[in-house]
Amino acid sequence: GAGCGLLGIGVAILGGHVLVTDMDDSLVLDNIRHNIGLNASHLGGSSSTSGSGSSSSSFAAGSATAAALDWHWPDVCARLQAQPFDAVVCSDVVYKEGQVAPLVQTLLAVSRPGTVVWVCNEDRNQTATALFFEQLKVHFAIKRVPTSKQHPDHRDELLYILRLRRLAAPAPASSSGGGASAPAEEGD
Repeated sequence: GAGCGLLGIGVAILGGHVLVTDMDDSLVLDNIRHNIGLNASHLGGSSSTSGSGSSSSSFAAGSATAAALDWHWPDVCARLQAQPFDAVVCSDVVYKEGQVAPLVQTLLAVSRPGTVVWVCNEDRNQTATALFFEQLKVHFAIKRVPTSKQHPDHRDELLYILRLRRLAAPAPASSSGGGASAPAEEGD
């Protein structure tokens, strides 16, 4: 989820064209839309709301739109496949084993070869994390940002930051049977 939409609004201010998503919760989405509108007016942009309830604002060089996204809605994921997303940012999204497959399918729907996906997550559920890594490695090249490269005030051994790149074709299935291993850390 997007929380209050801060990250997406910040990326829009920097010139990105952003789709800010969260569960279909009117309270959360209304708050994100409100925050997008507040920032559009401060920057001289414009804000509008469509009949479907999505809100869109144009900033100096970028734009932000708020919309509901439930990983269990295949029709929404199918519509997102038509979007040319260059980057996807996910935070705190791996927490239950049952959510992993729908999350990975959603990441596949919103990415294409070359898309960069950033995932920042706290490992609250080791089984879900291992399943996530196992499913990711079939479709994405995975690099883990080393703890030593994280800000010293915010680094934590339970926190992992991944940079994913969608593969052109799925990787062959591993015959090791040893489960998922942690992704490789990025070099200096």
